[in-house]
Amino acid sequence: MAGSYSFVRTWIATDNCGNESTFKQIINVAVTNSLVTIPSTACNNGEVTTVNLTSLLPVGTPTTGTWTAVNNAAALQGDVLTVFGLPITTPENPAYVFEYKITDADCPRTIRINMTIDDSCAGIVLPCGVVLVHNAFSPNGDGINENFIIDNIDDINCYPTNTVEIYNRWGILVFDTTGYNNTSRVFNGISQGRSTISQSSGLPSGVYFYILNYTSIDGNGNLQTNKKDGYLYLTK
Repeated sequence: MAGSYSFVRTWIATDNCGNESTFKQIINVAVTNSLVTIPSTACNNGEVTTVNLTSLLPVGTPTTGTWTAVNNAAALQGDVLTVFGLPITTPENPAYVFEYKITDADCPRTIRINMTIDDSCAGIVLPCGVVLVHNAFSPNGDGINENFIIDNIDDINCYPTNTVEIYNRWGILVFDTTGYNNTSRVFNGISQGRSTISQSSGLPSGVYFYILNYTSIDGNGNLQTNKKDGYLYLTK
């Protein structure tokens, strides 16, 4: 049995007449937990790029042991495994194996970590940003605040669809689009050329009215319809 051993004690008894007897004592020691294997998993493309192997050991494990890498030694520095960018494990590329050896005279033992590498943390879901309408902008060519910006509306994972309509003070539609994204589909103060509004170098300064309709995903994965509207101030 791995980790088991024996030691022998010999006892010699002698009386006053010179008689002698020898007794032999054999003690067998079985270290049944000399090798403990612990499976573990780490992701190679998450925000956390290292794993402290010591944190995977059973509670109460002595801190006097030493780590060795059975394979893929380059990934291990002390007790810290760098997992970022490591190939995922496959039958052709088996698990990374690390051993923690405790050389205690009374109870020597080894704890083995079989570390599987995967990419399960790809696409970590972050909280959705708030849809915030900035209701003033100045499309005057200075490169500052040139467009009508709606924060986070371009995050289609959180807000899959949207429509934007903008009217002037007389209720005439001067801009509308689907999939507003603050870049290629964005209101920059230029009319889209409706029958009553001629496209020109830009709409005049003034007050406009916007209507934003958009969908969002609730905590249960259901699609919700939302609406924001209000006044928009265009200055030059």
